[in-house]
Amino acid sequence: MTSKRELDRYIPEPNKPFENLNGDHTLRYMFAKQLVDGAAVLDAGCGCGYGSKHLADNGAQSISAIDIDRSAIKYAKKHYDLCNLDFAVVDGTHLSFRDNSFDVVTSIEVIEHVPNFREYLKEIHRILKPKGVLLISTPNKQYDIQKGLFLVHHIQEFYPDEFYHLLREYFGECLLYGKRIVDQQILRKQNNLVGRIKSSIIKLAALAFPHYLIKRMPGIVINMGGVLFTENVAFKPDDFEISQTNIKKASNLIAVCKVRKVS
Repeated sequence: MTSKRELDRYIPEPNKPFENLNGDHTLRYMFAKQLVDGAAVLDAGCGCGYGSKHLADNGAQSISAIDIDRSAIKYAKKHYDLCNLDFAVVDGTHLSFRDNSFDVVTSIEVIEHVPNFREYLKEIHRILKPKGVLLISTPNKQYDIQKGLFLVHHIQEFYPDEFYHLLREYFGECLLYGKRIVDQQILRKQNNLVGRIKSSIIKLAALAFPHYLIKRMPGIVINMGGVLFTENVAFKPDDFEISQTNIKKASNLIAVCKVRKVS
């Protein structure tokens, strides 16, 4: 399991309250909060730990938060010190926990970075209790293709049906949701930015690069522009919705899966 590059990692301002962080990053943890009351939770790929702390503050009995990135775990340990929250450097494809250890696993925007993603899902299944629940999110490949995005820091992405059927190989019932921007003003700004960047880069690339590279260039730069847009817009949770409607148009997929284990 490789670490997520800083281009794709949200690093919050130190000691900033969770409710004041960028809603584009916090909404999935807010959605996960409904699952963790009294639970032993593994936050796999916790990044800098702001989401792990939110779950620890909102009813989880214990949180084991792991990431392969040592710098991220160092940041998390420095800024989020709670008695029911523990951070550790762990590879998600080789989890150092016993079978049936956790009630809930959260995996927020991680699987797209994992080369051996099937082993990752097997390990999550192994350490979940027989009635355990996985909440897992990932970008929607269908949305990214529609927007012309080429996300260089992702190893793979999934279409909604592909993601659902992959999860059903390892888990029982799976409910699939989508996360979408519902603030139309922000959506128009985002679409206009993507259009301007794409047009400009196609013109510049035609002057300096062979034809076969031109198709790849816009997406790379659009992705960089999209990151800048996301980090410089003060998104609020209310700017988005998570629902089971219009999933194909959602920017991110979220699945809630129940364990299926043979006794």
